[in-house]
Amino acid sequence: MKRILHIVLLTLVLASLGSQLPADARRPKKKKSQESEQVQRIRITINLAELRDSIDAQARRYEKEIYAELDSAGRAGRLEIASRIDEITGFRKHRPGGTYLGELAVALAKEHLGKPYKWAANGPDVFDCSGFTRYIYKEIGINIPRHSGTQFEKGREIGMITDLQEGDLVFFGEARNIRKIGHVGMVVSVDREHARFSFIHASSSGGVRISPNTEDYFFIRYIGAARYIQPGK
Repeated sequence: MKRILHIVLLTLVLASLGSQLPADARRPKKKKSQESEQVQRIRITINLAELRDSIDAQARRYEKEIYAELDSAGRAGRLEIASRIDEITGFRKHRPGGTYLGELAVALAKEHLGKPYKWAANGPDVFDCSGFTRYIYKEIGINIPRHSGTQFEKGREIGMITDLQEGDLVFFGEARNIRKIGHVGMVVSVDREHARFSFIHASSSGGVRISPNTEDYFFIRYIGAARYIQPGK
């Protein structure tokens, strides 16, 4: 009887061990599966990082070209939109003395405020006075002479301050010879009631800045103004 009991117990033990073996055998496989998933995740992360780096590199490659195109389109768009609005609404009648190109020239000039002055510099990072006005006019599609004296001679002279409009060029005498043109700027705004104006210019004493014509230095040196932008343009 004892022998039978031993056999039964042995059988139960073996059965119990047999039922546990598959579960124990599955545990390393699960660990291996987890490790495989981690490896896959790492590979996907690396691939995504490489893809992102590739896209960034490509974006940088074309960034300057894209922004140049957008900038050009933006300027043309501003002029076209303003023209279209005036055509539909008749707003032009309420803007005496203003022109599309004049306003655009002033807006573009203001984008360079604070840039340094350098004699004979033509921009876009540094300017002298006539190099600055020529650069801005070129931006709006108008070619003017390089030097301030010639800019005055070739433009249509405007005799009265009250007749000035945005974008007109204003000229001033030299430091030692106030009757000889030595400086040029561009009209930003006009106070017709008091016959005065403000202008943007590349100054040797402050870079690109806006000044009033009533500033002592410029007030006594003002010579005259010239127009290159035709009314209604």
